[in-house]
Amino acid sequence: MGKRFSRTLPVAHTLMGSLLASASFTAVAQGQTMSAEALDWQPWGKEEAATQLCRGRYVMPNYRLPAEDNPETLSLEASDVDYAADGEALLRGDVVLRRGNEEVQAERVFLPADRQQVDAEGNIAIRDGRALLRGEQAMLRLNEDRATLGNSHYVLYEQHLRGQASQLEQTGENEYRLQDASFTTCDPGANSWQLVSSDIRLDQASGFGTARHARLEVKDVPIFYWPWLRFPIDDRRHTGLLSPSIGFSTDGFDYAQPFYWNIAANHDATITPRWISDRGLLMNGEYRYLFEESAGIVEGGYLNSDDGGSGGGENRFEGDDRWYVDARHAGRVNERSNYRLRYGAASDGRYFDDFGGEFGDSDRASMERLAQVDYRGQRWQLDARAQGFQRLEDPLSDSDKPFTNCRA
Repeated sequence: MGKRFSRTLPVAHTLMGSLLASASFTAVAQGQTMSAEALDWQPWGKEEAATQLCRGRYVMPNYRLPAEDNPETLSLEASDVDYAADGEALLRGDVVLRRGNEEVQAERVFLPADRQQVDAEGNIAIRDGRALLRGEQAMLRLNEDRATLGNSHYVLYEQHLRGQASQLEQTGENEYRLQDASFTTCDPGANSWQLVSSDIRLDQASGFGTARHARLEVKDVPIFYWPWLRFPIDDRRHTGLLSPSIGFSTDGFDYAQPFYWNIAANHDATITPRWISDRGLLMNGEYRYLFEESAGIVEGGYLNSDDGGSGGGENRFEGDDRWYVDARHAGRVNERSNYRLRYGAASDGRYFDDFGGEFGDSDRASMERLAQVDYRGQRWQLDARAQGFQRLEDPLSDSDKPFTNCRA
């Protein structure tokens, strides 16, 4: 029967909430594996599995110890507890410590007389409801923003992320460092891809992390390398590079690198240069804006002098400029009247067949042109519009050429 006692200690907010609360991008590449159960993996039931892309999800188990009335109280439970004359304590056998929402499990825990530090060993699990950390050795300074965990595995429940690190260290308030680290969103036991780095640093205050000597691996084969990489670690919008898109085929190589520009709180832009080895450089862009009574999106793409052409061996459009534009705007005139505007056009009917859609629907049958206004009376409603379409079939017969429609 485990011995349980509670005692209020001057513990700073470092045990777990600071350690990983901000890490939406982290952690290891030691070649070690851990069972899905040990990573708090829960497979979907038969009915749920049919509607889900992944085979399951990460779910934190129930706390081993009940919550205390005072969230600063440190509760402990262990099979054996040895006390020294100077106040030192050694807890052994299925040790559990809880403070607030943070819980630590280990085989052995040493508490010095001043209770300023926790040294844990053996099958360590640290949980706080948002993340799981596992390792064999851990040191936590209770009155400082410092902690170290060796040979760690980690899980971020909501982000569906997991990874490993040879050493995870909290270097200061809201600042962390992970050495020999990796992460993936793949299910346990299915490492289709992972990002590996020798040194990852996280700064919760700024919302950014950096990685040195980072490489993207697919099926354990490196396919891309960054000497230095900067990335967001929370949901705040930041100007910078987004995750690239890479494709291979018998025809060549396709690489797209989005750049996000956070212009202001109410408007932003994404610029995506896309290099297609057998065609050339395709520039894509999207601009979004939101005002009090109107909003809109402008998107488009442009390829100067298509090197590859289209239509198989016919090489149609080879040497031609390929492009599209789609602008949408909607707003309110007053509390009774709204309006919508849209203009879409493409260089040819095979543009989306050849290049897809970077921002919108890639399977488009037409490009819409629209001017619409409506007015709602107390007992009646007026809807007036002028509408046209550019059909995108190729080749296009005379009967299917662009048509317009005006009605009220």
